[in-house]
Amino acid sequence: MRSQKSAISYQLSVVWAVCVLLPSGCETQMYTFVLPTVETKAATNIKSDSVELNAVFAYDNIGGLYVRRAFELSDNAGSLGNSKTRYYVDDDWRELIGKDEQSLLITGLSASTDYYYRAVLIPKDGTLSAPIYGDVWELKTTGGST
Repeated sequence: MRSQKSAISYQLSVVWAVCVLLPSGCETQMYTFVLPTVETKAATNIKSDSVELNAVFAYDNIGGLYVRRAFELSDNAGSLGNSKTRYYVDDDWRELIGKDEQSLLITGLSASTDYYYRAVLIPKDGTLSAPIYGDVWELKTTGGST
């Protein structure tokens, strides 16, 4: 049994203006910075001791953003956000440009157990101040062998 959520897509943009001094005076130029998005997707291949988690990470600005992509998984929804519940897709920082679909197989789970999970994008220091989280989903591992 897993929770099915309707996908809600939104994008947050920051717009700022800069005055460029020219001999003829100040010319205003507008710049837009679009924040990255994280979309947690339905889990697949749910078994008694493992699950495959899925997500879409997207960043549509010119030039990439250095990030680590991860999933958080716990049998306690209140524990999400704790680094002990985090499973990294990337071994190191990588540049995120455009849309990137990722899956990660998590093993060592308990049979017949409810788990909560979400995707998370961790920006490198200095680019953004906090991680960006996808929605929390729920899944239940299958029963053990008889």
